[in-house]
Amino acid sequence: MFGKKVPFFWFSVPENLRIEAKTNYISFYQEFDKETTGNKIIRYVLTIGMVFFIGKLVNDGLQYKNSDSALPIPGEITFIPAFILLFFVISINIRRRIKLIVFDFNENNVKHKPMKLSFIGTRSAAISSPFNVIIKKNTRERQHSDEGGSWTSFHEGYEIMIKLEKRGHESIMFLETDDIKQDYGELIGKLATVAGIDNPLFEMTES
Repeated sequence: MFGKKVPFFWFSVPENLRIEAKTNYISFYQEFDKETTGNKIIRYVLTIGMVFFIGKLVNDGLQYKNSDSALPIPGEITFIPAFILLFFVISINIRRRIKLIVFDFNENNVKHKPMKLSFIGTRSAAISSPFNVIIKKNTRERQHSDEGGSWTSFHEGYEIMIKLEKRGHESIMFLETDDIKQDYGELIGKLATVAGIDNPLFEMTES
């Protein structure tokens, strides 16, 4: 609705879950699996090499612009690949930003935002009052592709759905697990405590 995506996060590694709770405010995030030394070196070397190459392209363009060359090709053309490479460098580094699902009951909204540089890529939605949580078992699909072709994987878990203004109930988190109480009981319990509602997992137990 209105062309805006609902804040959403897929939790798949319970041991990497981190919770930060304050009065009327709680956030959940999943730490990255530790990057291998080899991958880190490759990323750093690639980034440094690209930065130097971008600098050379920009410098060549400025020198051409300030020269008296009569060549028909404008010097600014070197800036185009420079900007493309700069976007690539930013992408390979920024994609590993830790992202949070934040419930802010002071502002009555939920957000999916990066822990750093939150002005880039934040999604938010207003929470409808009174706040409630619906937990629904579901199977989600993921599409994969590599040199060998493409395939679909199926993941069992639970949708954490809350009611949003002008939207109705929407899934805010997908918890990939066979045992939600064991793997994500703390997450659901703390969310319920901060929101001031009964723990929805108790209702699942009674049913």
